[in-house]
Amino acid sequence: MKPARCVIAAVCCAACAPEAWSQDSATNQPLNYYYSGARKIEIEEVPEARALAYRILSGATMAKFETGYKKFQAVFSSAASREDSLAVTFDPKVASRAGRSMKLHVDNQEAQKIRVVRKKGGRRWLIELPEVIVKFRPSVTAVAVAAYFKKHYDVDWEELGEPGRYLVRVKNPIETLALSNALNFTRALVEYAEPNFGYFKPTGGGPVEHPKWPPKLTAPAGVRFPDDPGFPSQWALWNRPDQALPHAKSGADIRFQPLWQQSVAGLAQVRVAVLDFAVDVEHPDLKPSIDANGIYDAVRNVRGKLSPSPPDSRPDADHGTACAGIIGAVINNQIGVSGIVQNVKLLPIQMAIIDTQTGGTVISASSIDRALTAAVSMQADVINFSWGTTAELEAEDSQAVKDAIARTAQGRGQKGILFVASAGNNAKFMGPEFPASLDADDNNVLAVGASNWCDEIKTAASCDGEQDWSSQTMLGNTILVPGVRILTTSSVRNPQDANDPRNYRANFNGSSAASPFATAVAALILSAHPELTAIQVKKRLWDTADELAPGKPYRRLNACRALGLAACAAASPTGRLVPSLPAADRV
Repeated sequence: MKPARCVIAAVCCAACAPEAWSQDSATNQPLNYYYSGARKIEIEEVPEARALAYRILSGATMAKFETGYKKFQAVFSSAASREDSLAVTFDPKVASRAGRSMKLHVDNQEAQKIRVVRKKGGRRWLIELPEVIVKFRPSVTAVAVAAYFKKHYDVDWEELGEPGRYLVRVKNPIETLALSNALNFTRALVEYAEPNFGYFKPTGGGPVEHPKWPPKLTAPAGVRFPDDPGFPSQWALWNRPDQALPHAKSGADIRFQPLWQQSVAGLAQVRVAVLDFAVDVEHPDLKPSIDANGIYDAVRNVRGKLSPSPPDSRPDADHGTACAGIIGAVINNQIGVSGIVQNVKLLPIQMAIIDTQTGGTVISASSIDRALTAAVSMQADVINFSWGTTAELEAEDSQAVKDAIARTAQGRGQKGILFVASAGNNAKFMGPEFPASLDADDNNVLAVGASNWCDEIKTAASCDGEQDWSSQTMLGNTILVPGVRILTTSSVRNPQDANDPRNYRANFNGSSAASPFATAVAALILSAHPELTAIQVKKRLWDTADELAPGKPYRRLNACRALGLAACAAASPTGRLVPSLPAADRV
């Protein structure tokens, strides 16, 4: 293995701040701080007994220590050298034993130790990937970037999404923060540089509950129902007293049934990107809606193939599949559940992976960046982003992620892609999680909170009886959408029987479940009115939503009124009427 030069040795720039890239050369120790712009952020290492991460170098012979290696979950390819991979474990029960096995690989120069850190005094864990995201100034050409890296650093690099932005791979992991700090303060050439942390977050939710198909509905004269066996139990589409939900109120749904009754479930074709874990693209109730050319693994930067977790590995392994089913499960095909948008092409973009040992989510700034860049290039009309991070998780400190979200506003020929983000499920935090916290009247980000079948904002004390979570909301106006015990698609467990209940789940919860409903209704609006901007669609969703309580800064989504159907001029039975759309805006 070629030894890495010290990444700071050749830095010579009058604009550099020496403290930003100084490193203890005597002990060759990694730094315990990095810079986000001008702000210094201190970190500390997570004890090895709790978490371990290693980069497995190309050509490593793992057979000798296969038992130890199998304790890890390989999750990321390294930039510019995809023969390398990253192995992590967050299981204290195996960290010590696996670490002893992996030490032999380190001694043989087949693997390199990667730190697992957290913000000083914080709780959330970050994998210090040996990678740095750099954005050069517009005047710096690709030729100049290559010359600069070759002259000063022993690194590999690749362009990240668009000209001027690069993912830089460090040969020696202990130099990652030193490189990031050095580049960040090279102001003459660089707009910003930041470590490409892998964010680790425990997943939520209990075990997947599979449905029992209800009796088929008998339609009154002149009324049509979708013939999918799960439709009678999809309360978010049509909430009725006979569904045996505690304290349920008729009409506490998105008002989908009138749309279906009038055959308004997708006019012109729309494209919806689902940024999440791997979507099960072979699911029989989803496959016809999947754009085969829109399948992209942004974690490993591979097109046409995703990397799903085993169906029963962790509760949230089917998170992306569940979101996709709410939006685009094929309706009226006598299979499974009813999606909302008929004429849709789903773009399943994987930006995260579950560690199957512990169920933790691993996602990086570069995978989010790639995923959003792909959604724009694939001409998505709407992006569903059922994800969020608290302030401790550092994504809010990532300028690369903020830039990538901002670029979605330039999609659709400058009309903007509506970026629908879940607000979060822990109301003890003021306001929504990032990136839903970016929601403002003048941008394309829409924060979505969760309501229940009683037409309440979801709280620990609300009528549904689920006391372990509560919806976060904006400090100002917030769209609420059903998000409690949602019936949708799950990872396929029986490919021979499309209607096997094990291929579906009855308990998809949270603002993660609410966001896809808003995404789908936005897609329906654009299928009817493709000329609208993302901001106009967002305003329309709010203006046509139903007030749930006087003076409260939230409303519940009303899909029927959002589409402007004459039959939907009134509010839902449980909602208060707000001004309806002008006749010219109706479908």
